[in-house]
Amino acid sequence: MGDQGSVSCGSSTSALSLRSVLCYAQEDKKFASRLIKHLSANQISVSDLPKELPAGHDRQAELQRRIGEANLVIVLVGPDFLQDHRFELQLIEERLPANDWRFIPILAREVPRQGIPLLERCQLLPRSEKALASLEASQRDKVLKEISNEIKKTSDEIEMLIKRGPARQSLQDGVSEVAREEKSAPVPVLPHEQTVAAEGRSGAIAGIQPALPVERKKRWRQFATWKVVTLLALFFCVLCVSIGIGYLALRTSSPATEIRTGHTATTIAACSQAGMPGAVGLTTELVAGDCVGISVGQSIFDQGNGLTISAKLQAAALLRAGRISQARTYFQLARRTDPTDAEAGIYDEDLLYFSQPHLSLLVGVHFSHRGDLYAQQDALQSRAILQGAFVYQKEYNRDQEHRMKLVLLIDNTGYSTETALEAARLTQKCLQAQGLNALALIGWPFGLAGDDVVQEGMSSDLQKLLSNMPVPIVASVPTDLSGLLPNFFSVVPSLQSEAAAIVAYMQHIGARNPDVIYDENLPSAQALAHDLQSFTNRQQQVYPSQAYTGDSATGIQDSLKFITRMNDALIFIGAAPSAVILQKALASQRYSHLVVLGTDILYHYVDLLSSTDRAALVGLHFLSFAYPDEYGYFLPDKPPPAFFADYLSEFSPPGQSEGPITYGKSREESEVILAYDAFTVVFTAFQRARPGATLLQGLESIAPAQPVQGISGQIAFGPDGYPIDKAVLVLKIVPGSSPAQPGPYTEQEMLISGRYS
Repeated sequence: MGDQGSVSCGSSTSALSLRSVLCYAQEDKKFASRLIKHLSANQISVSDLPKELPAGHDRQAELQRRIGEANLVIVLVGPDFLQDHRFELQLIEERLPANDWRFIPILAREVPRQGIPLLERCQLLPRSEKALASLEASQRDKVLKEISNEIKKTSDEIEMLIKRGPARQSLQDGVSEVAREEKSAPVPVLPHEQTVAAEGRSGAIAGIQPALPVERKKRWRQFATWKVVTLLALFFCVLCVSIGIGYLALRTSSPATEIRTGHTATTIAACSQAGMPGAVGLTTELVAGDCVGISVGQSIFDQGNGLTISAKLQAAALLRAGRISQARTYFQLARRTDPTDAEAGIYDEDLLYFSQPHLSLLVGVHFSHRGDLYAQQDALQSRAILQGAFVYQKEYNRDQEHRMKLVLLIDNTGYSTETALEAARLTQKCLQAQGLNALALIGWPFGLAGDDVVQEGMSSDLQKLLSNMPVPIVASVPTDLSGLLPNFFSVVPSLQSEAAAIVAYMQHIGARNPDVIYDENLPSAQALAHDLQSFTNRQQQVYPSQAYTGDSATGIQDSLKFITRMNDALIFIGAAPSAVILQKALASQRYSHLVVLGTDILYHYVDLLSSTDRAALVGLHFLSFAYPDEYGYFLPDKPPPAFFADYLSEFSPPGQSEGPITYGKSREESEVILAYDAFTVVFTAFQRARPGATLLQGLESIAPAQPVQGISGQIAFGPDGYPIDKAVLVLKIVPGSSPAQPGPYTEQEMLISGRYS
């Protein structure tokens, strides 16, 4: 379910003023004129791009400059625009993955949306998704006014971020909040970082410097350095300034590692932990374009949130320069800008306790620089893992009985086998370092990372590295690693258990001739389809399967050619956008009699769809390993755990929770719950472990005789590390409205396998 606040696709605060442009085709000139009048009434100045392109100039160069400089781009979408303005579309599409602007598409005339990334990925206005041309004149003007009001919200947010931007704040205000805490002079924040690099192993770049001056023992020397930098900025060009700063930093900094994501470069320096023997290196490397390794705030893995990336990068630069208090200020700014950004919250909390004795846990995620559908889904999954981790961290550190507080080290694997291997090497090296007393590694999606998932399982090199990890690995996402790792546990049933639940549901509804279609490009779908085939073969049942590729409507329709009137059910193993295409194709081909069962893959993103797309999914059933309402349903007489109130407090604080209930903000994603449960079992094992025993032995004690009650159900590990008899739910999408959202919504249908308590 989409948030009904401001609408945009991509954001930034890089410009010092609001620069908005309006693009449209000549057939929509009247709509553009009326929209400009409404925007003017809202005190929004917008550049009418078709009118303002200067005569005699290179049109493409001018378009590239105007659209490239804008931080708010509005497009009236219609057939002529899609046909005749492909260059503008290309410019917009090139910028979307970088999230360095805001884009608002307005549906002027009906167009086919499938296969057009701009329309598939971004929320269209008007929210009814009715084209302006289809409305009566009076109604159209009312809708344009509503659109103008929504654009006003977006422009206000951009202007607020510009005014509060880190560079302007530190240069104009003179003294920041943290500077007052440290009683030191304000730090000039520079817009660029100059690097002096030497190519290293696996694409890593070594020997680069922090953008900010390193703190000196004598305050007068720091002040003099700042004056020199300021004078250079006033009298020389930006290039000369960057080179000068880089030279100064080179003389005063220690070697570091550079990471690049999109157009942004940040640097990682070695970190030392006071109060522990020796120094522990927390490092990242650039591998195949992805930043992998471990960070406590010196590098930023989640760069997909344009609202917070500027503040987080400033915080990372300050941290590398040794300004911990100031770094916290910018992480807090990121959280105030978008409370759902758990990465910023974790780093802020870490810096409170990192310099004193503490407990450490590694939190595994898989952010990538890639902009395709699968990488976007991985990013959503990783954000959910971090949200669950952050809620547990805050609860643990709030407990006065815990003298040693909890620090979370975010460990990113990237997307592919290559990046996962390097991440494992860096993690193993870090864990073997003297002084880093990490308890476990939670959430890492090894076995489901990019092309590492094949029918034979994970690569032998990766398996060897993970088997030799000195800490247990506790997965909070579906995996297929049964019997492969001696130190592996999971709070999520195995893919084999999910396959058994699928068959159980087919038997429950009396399906005699089910068919299977799966996304062969989605590793988790490929692995589950393989396990389902193995399970049905053992049961002497036949579930014919067909593969499709990605979200191609043609690919899905081709896979349906094998469906006949004899089929009475369809098992769909793919993501929610593909399910929308599937449901529409089934309806158009008169296969609406089929019972369609999706898997947990679909649930991850179904509530992020537009109301129109959700409407296409009405009647769809799908599996889930966790659901926000299940605790109250199965345990109605028990008070709800603190988790639910704490989640609301952290991600939908008072004053920022207007609008409908939204997954990822005021409604818990399934993977948030599962990540939280992973922390619960780790600390239960930690408390159960007897003196001299290991955490691994403590985890092994969480058996059927001594289970742990999690938010997602009862957890008891079997010999292979997977939970025994863990609850698997079937959910369904029903028509109408709920208190949570205005359109079709998800509700619990049944417990298909396992037990909840």
